[in-house]
Amino acid sequence: MKPLRILHLHRDLPPDSYTGVAVQVHRLANALTGIGHDVTVATLSPRPPDADYSVLALPQIPAGFTRCKRVLLPIAFRGLDSEGFDAVHVHGDGAFLRIDSRFVRTFYGTASQEARHARGIKGRMAQSLSYWMESREARAYPVCTAISGHVRLHLSRISHVIPCMLASEPPNRIPRKHTDPTLIYLGSRFTRKRGESALRIYSRLRKVIPRLRMHYIGPEPDVMALRKETDGMSPWENLYCHTRLSRNSLEELYAESWIYLSTAGYEGFGVSLIEAMAAGCIPVSVPHPGALEIITPGETGYLGSEEDIPGLVKRLIAEPTLVKNVAEKALIRSRDFAPGKIAREYESLYHASVSRRNRGED
Repeated sequence: MKPLRILHLHRDLPPDSYTGVAVQVHRLANALTGIGHDVTVATLSPRPPDADYSVLALPQIPAGFTRCKRVLLPIAFRGLDSEGFDAVHVHGDGAFLRIDSRFVRTFYGTASQEARHARGIKGRMAQSLSYWMESREARAYPVCTAISGHVRLHLSRISHVIPCMLASEPPNRIPRKHTDPTLIYLGSRFTRKRGESALRIYSRLRKVIPRLRMHYIGPEPDVMALRKETDGMSPWENLYCHTRLSRNSLEELYAESWIYLSTAGYEGFGVSLIEAMAAGCIPVSVPHPGALEIITPGETGYLGSEEDIPGLVKRLIAEPTLVKNVAEKALIRSRDFAPGKIAREYESLYHASVSRRNRGED
C-alpha cells in the first residue's frame, strides 16, 4: 500500500503522561512509522525520546486555565492546518474540529461508565460533560472505532472495534519465572482500580503460602504510604512497592511474575492484562468488561470475585503443569494485540478514508 501522511491528535504523550491513551497513541504512531508511514502527533507534550514519529507542538494552556482543557484543547485542535495529511486520527478532545472524510475517531472508553466510578460530584459532572462531547463526536465523525465491544455498546455509530496494542511483538517463549510464586498488580489503591482489594487478597494468601511474593506498582502517594506500612510488618512481608517504572523495568517484573491480579471495578479494555499475558503471566481478574473480552476462563486466565480469587491463585500455585499450560495459551492470545497487527488494521481505515476523499465524499 502507498505510504501515507498521518496526523494524530492527543493532548499528551509519555513520559510526560503515562495515561492509557497517551501510551497507546505513542505505540500506534511508532508502529505506523515502522511500516512506512509518515506520522505526526499534535500534542502539548514534548517529543518522547523513543519516538520514531514527528511531534507538532501545540500552544501551552496557561497555568490558570488547565481545568478548562476539555474546552480549550478542542479549540486548539480546531486551529491546526491538517490539509497536507492523508488521514487525521483523533484520540480525544475532538468535539469542535472541522471534520471531513479523512477523519478517524477512536474511543478508548466511555465517560458514561467512568462517571459511575468517579470520585465526588465534580468528577461525575466532568465525566458527564465528557460523555456529551463523546456522543456528539460519535455522530459527527465519518469513521469511529472503539477499543472493545463493550465501549461500542455505549456510543452510536461505532463502525469498527480495534483493540489496544502491546509495546512490542510478543516473544516466542515464556520467560524464566521467579523460583517463588509471585503476584503482580498495576494500578492505584482507592480508585476504580481497587488496589486495596488486591492487597487484601495478598494478605489472605500470605497466611497459607509463606513463600508468596507480590509486586505492587502504583502512583507515588500510594507507594509512599505502603512503604511505611510494610516496614518489616506482617502481613506485608515480601510485598515490593514500585512507582514511576521505565518500560523495561515493568516488563522485567511481568516476566518474573506468575500471576497478574486485576481487581478493577471498571475497565473498558485492560492493557495490563495483555501485557501480562505477553510475558506468560496468567491474568486472574474480577469480571469487569475488559477482562470478559480478553480472557477465556480456564484457558488464557481466570475470572472470579474477590472472594473467589484466593482459591483460584492457590490452585494455580499448587499445580505447576496447569500454570505452564495456561501461561502458554495466554502468550498465544497476546499475539492478537501485536503492534504490527493493530497498525495494519488502522492502516486499512486510513486508506479507505483516502479513497472516500478521492471520490469527493467530503
